[in-house]
Amino acid sequence: NNEDNPRNRFCGITYQEAHQFCHLPPHQSYPCPSGINDDCPYKLTCFTIQETCTQPPSTSPTLSPTRSPITRRSDDPTDHYFCGIGYDNLFGCGFPCPTGNSAECPSGQLCYFDTPCDKRMQLNKPG
Repeated sequence: NNEDNPRNRFCGITYQEAHQFCHLPPHQSYPCPSGINDDCPYKLTCFTIQETCTQPPSTSPTLSPTRSPITRRSDDPTDHYFCGIGYDNLFGCGFPCPTGNSAECPSGQLCYFDTPCDKRMQLNKPG
């Protein structure tokens, strides 16, 4: 039962993100075996992953083009530049600031570097 297994608890902005990265090494997947949100970095949420921690690519054809699955956190630092009113309040990673300039942010927000947000995740949200 995954619910009782501390090895299936991972931090993320959303359940989807925690699940997408849970199969990676600990420095990229942010395990939280205690199940307590306070044990997550960047004020992320601790989720118990119910599914298997893999994201295999689809081998089935699709009617329209799809994006490749994201299999690891980006190494590009600018993918982690996001707007917020504090490092711990990034508004769900809703506003990237890829140039690092706070002028790209909504009024009253600043651009923060090295956040847990990943611009590629924002681009892969269903639209």
